[in-house]
Amino acid sequence: MSASISVPDLVARVRVAYASADGYRDEGEVTTVFVDETPAPRRRTQRKHFRTAFRRPDRFRFEYTVKGLGPSGEWDRRLVLWNEAGVHVHWTIRPAIRQEETLAGALSSATGVSGGASNLVAGLLLPESVTHDPLFGAEAGAWVRTDVEGGRECDVLSYASPGRPEPRTLWLDARTHLILRIDDRHVFDDAWHLAQREAHEALLETDVSSEDRKMIEELVAHFASRPRGLRTETTTTCRPSLAVPDEGVFATPTEWGA
Repeated sequence: MSASISVPDLVARVRVAYASADGYRDEGEVTTVFVDETPAPRRRTQRKHFRTAFRRPDRFRFEYTVKGLGPSGEWDRRLVLWNEAGVHVHWTIRPAIRQEETLAGALSSATGVSGGASNLVAGLLLPESVTHDPLFGAEAGAWVRTDVEGGRECDVLSYASPGRPEPRTLWLDARTHLILRIDDRHVFDDAWHLAQREAHEALLETDVSSEDRKMIEELVAHFASRPRGLRTETTTTCRPSLAVPDEGVFATPTEWGA
């Protein structure tokens, strides 16, 4: 990062890069390591794969997959699709096709199960309609270093946000200003549970949209169930492009009966 550019200016460039894009697509992985210290130390790793496609003004596709040992037909998948037919969601665990009123609502309902990937960039591409902000608090962060991720030179930022006692580390492509990687660490101790509850209660008292309210309430229930003594270390890696996807990418799947 040039010494003449401040962190707020850099974050502003990130926002402009997404909000002005005619199209966007990515592939990535969310890798979460769960470390449980009680009653005895235990460690397990979970990986989820995701893909996003966007074509301005009204085409969006997000899919995440949990790959198992069996054939692909056995894998857990969730698809959120916005096209001329509206917003629809399909989840292999609940096979019925569900229609949603808004894209924001559909993506919010997939936040937890996708490891946060469903809301990785949507709020940056469509800030007026998808109010979840993945960079909330980043303007007050600190530049850490220049590094390389996925073969690309990047700026690494660290920042905190309400309800997140542990800082988030953000890796930004130095040329395109797109997100390449996010590192999160959560320690589910008493202080974390208290910070989550206070932050969520404060948000619920503000003028939030119905979609955001639903997501906040779901997050409260989700995180309240986390046992003390657990910590998670999550790395989200992303291979983004501003290439405009073909219209066929957003076609309704034939198995949906369209």
